[in-house]
Amino acid sequence: MITLQASEHLKPFRQGDGSCLCGLYAILNAYQLVGWPETKLTRSRLKSLVAYAARSAATPISDILGAGMSEETWVELCVSLINEANATLGLNIKSKLILQGRAGRSTAMSLRTIRKNIDKGWPVLVMLWGRYDHATVLSGYTHDRFLLFDSSGFKWISAENVGLDHGWSSKAHRLSRNSVIALTAEQT
Repeated sequence: MITLQASEHLKPFRQGDGSCLCGLYAILNAYQLVGWPETKLTRSRLKSLVAYAARSAATPISDILGAGMSEETWVELCVSLINEANATLGLNIKSKLILQGRAGRSTAMSLRTIRKNIDKGWPVLVMLWGRYDHATVLSGYTHDRFLLFDSSGFKWISAENVGLDHGWSSKAHRLSRNSVIALTAEQT
């Protein structure tokens, strides 16, 4: 089993039932993992980032609460929160869409790419379309599972049930090449 060391020491921030804010919480949970142990995402820092997200989101939070967040809005929010966290938390967070080009051509290549990023110590943000329609953080893997650092308490998904969202995939959990994001951070 391969896991991000931080996921063994931290607990994910939890969202409220039915809040449809899994996208925001996934980003915050990935920040928590990428900054550990140098930078602790304290309650006050968390509140500050949530307030920033509420002010800067292209889609009003009240709309997200009712219907969830589009993939495009989620990626934009991730970039915006990275900039804010870099300015306020003393981190140098970088994001990378990791399934662009050749890496996302097939499910097998995509899953290998995700595992390689986790091997580097990078949390991987994903939107799981299909059974969950849920944003989460991949924080580890075994030979047949991906381990989650999740705001709703989900622990893992079967790698066998992960596919790419082509519109025709029958897999329970489908990934879009446009929203699989690895985060890295360096102290500034």
